[in-house]
Amino acid sequence: MAKNLVSAWQRRGGKLLMGNAAHDNAPLLQAATAQRTQELQQIENGELPTILLTECDSIEFLAGLLAAAAIGAPIVLANPQWVESDWQQIARIIQPNCVWGDCPIVPSSAATNAVRGSVMIPTGGSSGQIRLAMHTWRSLTASVRGFQTYFSQSQINSVCVLPLHHVSGLMQFWRGYVTGGTLAIAPFKSVQAGLRPAVDPATCFLSLVPTQLQRLLDGATDWLRQFHTVLLGGAPAWPELLDRAQALQIRLAPTYGMTETASQIATLRPDDFLQGRRSCGLVLPHVEIRCNPIEPLQIRARSLCLGYYPNFFPSTRHLYPTISATLTNGVNCTSSG
Repeated sequence: MAKNLVSAWQRRGGKLLMGNAAHDNAPLLQAATAQRTQELQQIENGELPTILLTECDSIEFLAGLLAAAAIGAPIVLANPQWVESDWQQIARIIQPNCVWGDCPIVPSSAATNAVRGSVMIPTGGSSGQIRLAMHTWRSLTASVRGFQTYFSQSQINSVCVLPLHHVSGLMQFWRGYVTGGTLAIAPFKSVQAGLRPAVDPATCFLSLVPTQLQRLLDGATDWLRQFHTVLLGGAPAWPELLDRAQALQIRLAPTYGMTETASQIATLRPDDFLQGRRSCGLVLPHVEIRCNPIEPLQIRARSLCLGYYPNFFPSTRHLYPTISATLTNGVNCTSSG
């Protein structure tokens, strides 16, 4: 079944590019996914194994992800760069039955109570408490559909310079997978050095954090200017950076989102940015935000996670639980839908 997941992406037009090479790596992904699926079938024993995925190699990471998706196995995404204290936190939170990638955690034979088909994405780490936001393929897909509607794109093509284990990188893959788009994965240092993915930037989204944007503005302005949209998030951007990007006619789209909502829930359209607006724009169509000037924002979203493993958020409305969030960059609470 996992092999068919890759084939389905290809039939929708999807491609996987690596570095600055032009050839499609989907066949390699298909073979790696089939291998991972076979491994899972050998260890199932009537129970779906909970997988810890900490692969450095992008194809191996995506293969593990799709193999888990194919059989509905719960999967925990982990940062390969975590230090010992981070791994100790993870070991206290969950004991996986299968580990893909190098880490000090030993697989356990004991069953977990992880939700079937859950995708547990870490938030925090190294400098603070790690929590695992429990998403499902449905919540991730809801985020994709909201993004797709907001930007009026039938296919979403992305140039990914962000880590796949992080929600910012993961969602670039899932947008391409769901919509039959192209995902071009490239190390940021390579892009900064001039080794650019073999795609037409005018058809692609590029996601950056402010420090990455600053570095590319110093040497890749012409390339940046060609993108359909340059999404900016992950940290507050300083006014001088935004003003410089506008002056250079970069189609920037500042966003607001979080791991818990499967990436962005509000985004400023590039045309509005180029006209001088400075906010996180409109709420995406799959999201409802309740604004109160004396309280944190109340967020309802189809893309909202179920809770932090092993605990669930309290919910009074099916698929629309609420969490609080503090928004510092400004957002228009008007829906785009």
